[in-house]
Order: sequence, then structure tokens, then C-alpha cells
Amino acid sequence: RYIEQNLDQKISLTRLAEIGCMSIPSLSKKFKERTGLTVTQYINRERIRRAQILLKNPANSLWQIAEVTGFANVNYLIRVFKKVTGTTIGEYRKQLGIKVSDEEED
Repeated sequence: RYIEQNLDQKISLTRLAEIGCMSIPSLSKKFKERTGLTVTQYINRERIRRAQILLKNPANSLWQIAEVTGFANVNYLIRVFKKVTGTTIGEYRKQLGIKVSDEEED
């Protein structure tokens, strides 16, 4: 729940371990056992899910989406989006019938 409520912020393993009253290695191991993903993979997947919702509105810029979803910058959002979804942001928006900017074409 903490992750979902704080996707727009930096989420550290240290803080997650504190919340779970565990060591970082224990948290990492239990998290992977329960979700099949590392903590970072899970956080990135959830951030991309939120980004996909925001991308449906053409008024949302990539800069705004990166900020709201907790990515340090637009370039990182673009890279993680491609890694998680297998498609570019521009391709995703085109599939939705949304005109894409030059920045999204990459």
C-alpha cells in the first residue's frame, strides 16, 4: 500500500524495510517470493501503469507525467516505459489515436 500511495516520490528500500520491520535483504527476498518481481521492477511497473492512464489525456505532457509518476526525468520515463511495455510512448499514444509530439516519437 505504501508503494501505491507514494509512487510520485522516491521510494527507498530502507524505508520499505523500516515499514515492514525487516532488514533490506529479508524484504527483498520476501517481496520477490510473493510478487515474482524485485522491488524496483514492481515500483516501475506500477509507475508505468499510472503513466499509461495519464497518457490517455493528450493535455498531459511527458514532463508532467514523469513528475506525477515519480520518475526523475522524461528520459528515464521513456526508457522504463519501453522496457516495461515493449513499446514506445509515441507508439502507445498512436494506438490510442492520440497525436504524438516529436519527443514521444523516440
